[in-house]
Amino acid sequence: MRPLGVAGLCAMSFVAGVLLKGLYDQRSVANGDVTSAAESESLLAPPTDLPRAVDFANQPLWAYGFLEPPKPGEVASPQALPTRNLRTNEDPAEQTRPRQLPGSSASYSLVDIRDASNVADWYPEDHPPMPDIIRSGPAGAGPARRGCGFCHLPNGMGRPENAPVAALSRGYFVQQLRDFSAGVRRSADPRKPNTNTMIDLARAMTDEEMQQAADYSPRSSGSPGSR
Repeated sequence: MRPLGVAGLCAMSFVAGVLLKGLYDQRSVANGDVTSAAESESLLAPPTDLPRAVDFANQPLWAYGFLEPPKPGEVASPQALPTRNLRTNEDPAEQTRPRQLPGSSASYSLVDIRDASNVADWYPEDHPPMPDIIRSGPAGAGPARRGCGFCHLPNGMGRPENAPVAALSRGYFVQQLRDFSAGVRRSADPRKPNTNTMIDLARAMTDEEMQQAADYSPRSSGSPGSR
C-alpha cells in the first residue's frame, strides 16, 4: 500500500501544479502581462553592454594590481605591440644571450621569450603540437597579433596574471571568446590593460580560430574528450 500512497501523492502534486499554472496564466492574460515571442528572445539574448558602476570600496584592488580606486574617466593605456626590437634601457648582449631551463632542450633569448607572436615553447612534450592560433594568434590582428600561448602558456595553465584555460569544455571556451568579442565580458577595473588586449584579440578571431583554440585547450590536460 505504501508504494501506491507515494504514487498517489505524486499524481496529486502534478495535478495541483497544472491547475495552479492555469490560474497563473489566466491572471497574467487578464493583467496584460503576456510576453511576446520577440520579447522573450530579447530577454534571452546577452546584454550588449554592462554597467561600469562598481563598488570599488568592497573590491580587492590588489587583485587588479592597484591600491587606489580609479579616478573618474581613468582607463587603461593600450599594451605595447609585440616586437623583437631590443630595449634601449637594457644591455643588448643580455637580451640576445641564449637561456635554458632545467629539463628543457630548448634555448631562447629574452628577445625570443618576449615575442608574443611566436610563443616560446620550453616543454613541447608536455602538450600537443600548438596550432597557429595558439603559437602566433589571430591572423586578423595584424601587428597586434599575439599567440594564445603567450599569456595562457602552451600547456594552458596560464601565467599568474592570466586565467588557466586547460580542460575547459569546448562550448564554454568558445562562448567566453564570443562574450569578449561582443563586449559583455571585461574586467571590473577599467585600468586593467590585458583584458582589453584579450577583447581585441577575440574580436580579430574567426569562428574557425575560436574552434581551433577550443579544440586544443581540453587536450592540454590530457582530456581530449571534454565537451
